[in-house]
Amino acid sequence: MTALPTNSSRPARTPGSGNRATHSTVDVFGVAWPLYKVEALAAGLVAFVVVLTLTALAGAVAPAPAILSAAGVTAAAWCTLRSASARR
Repeated sequence: MTALPTNSSRPARTPGSGNRATHSTVDVFGVAWPLYKVEALAAGLVAFVVVLTLTALAGAVAPAPAILSAAGVTAAAWCTLRSASARR
């Protein structure tokens, strides 16, 4: 995945509201993604790798705890960062 420098001049629509909010964006394959989405996905990936490593070190090779933990971290980070981004 290729990420280009942040572009904060492009307005992004906030779902569910008619007003325009300005979010920092990152171009991912030519598509402008809000920065909070990229950060949330990165946090989920880190959580996945950490939990998968810990379960492997414990002797169990089960991906389910890592997948569920990563999903929870990603969802929590996504909502939290979106809320913080909307307040700026």
